[in-house]
Amino acid sequence: MPKRPVYESSGDRKKEKTFAASLEDQWGCVLKKTRPFYHVDFMALSHGGAGAELKFFVEVKHRKIEKDTFPTYMLALMKWVNMNTMRRYSGLPVYLAIRYLDQDACIKVTDETFPISFMGRTDRGDASDMEPCIMIPIDRLMPIESMGDV
Repeated sequence: MPKRPVYESSGDRKKEKTFAASLEDQWGCVLKKTRPFYHVDFMALSHGGAGAELKFFVEVKHRKIEKDTFPTYMLALMKWVNMNTMRRYSGLPVYLAIRYLDQDACIKVTDETFPISFMGRTDRGDASDMEPCIMIPIDRLMPIESMGDV
């Protein structure tokens, strides 16, 4: 199977790092980046040293729109399945955190099901960008600041 192109830019990585630092402050943890192409972007640790307790996992996303622009948030079904598998087998919480232009929002990964559509990006001319996606209702996303320490 041929390797997929990597579309993440250095600017994307910088935004991810900035968002992660904000989440660390909000959630009282240290976020350690996972390896490339892992199922989630970060693992949350109790502190930055050896022997730190693993508290939860988090996938972070950036959107160049305001939160209420669309009624749903589209996420690849396989991403949701992989995050759920991590939650089930680790016994640890898993979160999806999204930075919008006007708000940082989050949803805890659960067994909840959402409508599925065949969707994705069409602007890059990559047929692999189209796949089954879940459509998470925007009202299911909680403001990060309302969550306290997770």
